[in-house]
Parts: sequence; structure tokens; C-alpha cells
Amino acid sequence: MNILKLRDTHLQFHDKTHDVVTMLKAITTTTLITLAIVVGAVATPQAAPALSNLAVNGSSHNDLTTDDLICSYDLTDATAVAVAWYKDSSPWMSLYLPFEGSAASSLLDYSGNAHTVTSSGAPVWDSTGGPGGTGAYVFSSTNHFEADVFPTQASYTKVAWVKMTDPDASHNIISSSVSAGGHTFWASQSQGNRLSAGQAGQWAIAQDPTPLVQDQWYFVAVTF
Repeated sequence: MNILKLRDTHLQFHDKTHDVVTMLKAITTTTLITLAIVVGAVATPQAAPALSNLAVNGSSHNDLTTDDLICSYDLTDATAVAVAWYKDSSPWMSLYLPFEGSAASSLLDYSGNAHTVTSSGAPVWDSTGGPGGTGAYVFSSTNHFEADVFPTQASYTKVAWVKMTDPDASHNIISSSVSAGGHTFWASQSQGNRLSAGQAGQWAIAQDPTPLVQDQWYFVAVTF
């Protein structure tokens, strides 16, 4: 189990013009990798969003099986974009919630699996929140979103953008609702606000030694 944490000050944000949006490892030379791009909320009501110069390239430009695949494009008249990868015509991700663009689109599953997301409590939509200012949800200890996605006792990767606004809370990020055979990805005050991940009753199998800083955006990930 491995944890990744990046502060937004280490990343560059663009206006979605020719932006490198995602990367993944190619498995074999015969694997078919495709992608779907969904354009978010329109910035100018009179103009439809336009996407052009779409390109997918290997990081070495030699089409090696160890290459990262890099997607780039030009985007006009849109506030956000969602990029979903497919392998052999099947969605690469189990669940993909960009949480940006608009309240109407932020809870749609763009992975290609069309999972239904339900709200428990009332997370607050902030249209100018998020690391890029294109939207985010504000959570408290009494609300969250639910989706029946992760099977127990399975390998997984979880990623999210997070910002801790209250250091005295549990700070669940992506976790199961059961303890037996369950899993968690969190930064609880009980763990010193350090990014932690675990499963089956051991909730800090992997842990970042450095606590999260309040009111700072981070890109976080765990893989098992």
C-alpha cells in the first residue's frame, strides 16, 4: 500500500488550453486505449464549447510498453473538462467524479460505468472552490456522498483533491461504510491529521509522516 500527496503549489494550473490532463501506463502493445472527453459548463452562453487538436502520445515518442500516455488538447469557452480512459473498450476507472464545472454535472459519474451517487446530509456546492477555482464541495461531519463501487478484499487506487478546513474532525476522503473487510483513506485528528490508509480494522497501514496543513489544497492518492 502506497500513499502520494502533492501540494497545489507544486503544480501548474492552466486555462485548459493544451493542458496535459492525465497519464497512465500502457500495459502491452496490443492493448487498445481510448478516451472520452466531456466538456463542462459553458463560460459564454452564446458559444458552444469547442475542443480541438486532441492528441495522445507516448512519453518517449517511441511507443514503448513502459511509456506513459499523455493526452493534450485545446479547449475554448468552457470552465471544466473531464477525461476518462478506456482499456479494450471498457472503462479504466470504477468511479470518476470531477466535482467541478457546475452543481448539475459535478455528481455525474464520468468513468463510463454510470454509477449513481446519493447524498447523505447536505454537502455545500462552492462554484468558485477547488484548486483551480472551477468548483468543489464543502463537507462537514454530518454529510457525505455514497456510491456502491468498491468490492471488499479487492485491489484499488483512490485519488482526490482535498482541503482540510477544520483540524478537529475525522476527515474521511474515500472510505467504505463497513468495518469488517472495509477500507479507509482519511486524515483524521486521531492520526494527527496525517494522510492515512488501511483496511479490515487496521486504518493506518500506510501513513504520511507530515500532517496536512489547514486551508491548503492537496492532490492525494493511495494504491493497494
